[in-house]
Amino acid sequence: MREYPGPNLIPTERKCGRLVVVFDLPDEFLFDRRAAWYRLVRMAEINDDLANRLADFADWCKFVRDPAYKLSEGQRWIRSKDGKTTICYEIAPLAESRFAFRYRMEYGSGSMSGLSSPWSVCSSRQECIDTMLRVAKGHFGRELVDNNCNVTQQDARKQMLELLEGGLFGFIEPDVEATKE
Repeated sequence: MREYPGPNLIPTERKCGRLVVVFDLPDEFLFDRRAAWYRLVRMAEINDDLANRLADFADWCKFVRDPAYKLSEGQRWIRSKDGKTTICYEIAPLAESRFAFRYRMEYGSGSMSGLSSPWSVCSSRQECIDTMLRVAKGHFGRELVDNNCNVTQQDARKQMLELLEGGLFGFIEPDVEATKE
């Protein structure tokens, strides 16, 4: 402990997870000890939460992302007739009879809005496709009321919804397209 001049030396020790905080400052240096303590406790909680999130990310990289990149079936594209809306998705088998998938869907005109997902895990290949279709129908099924929306985007939206509904046999997956490398 540091020595401070004066009679108001207040040594206190509190434990917070792995963090041990020692208050050894005189009262005049501790403007609000309680507020400072709560800030330190909150910082320790944030650090623990961050450490857990980093560990989860490392596990996701090791068990989902990296194997999915290696085992991917390839990119499958769904495009509207005029090419103004696109969906690109990939599916990859993982260990323990699980599958990973990722997707990207976007408008190529008007508002240019889109969304994407990193590699996510499903229990079956069909669940991957069903999830992608549900998200795509939600994205392209929303009414467009934005000022950036135009007739071309409205038409492309309707074309994509028709493609997602499929025909007599439901949704038919497109073939894998070769990637340019």
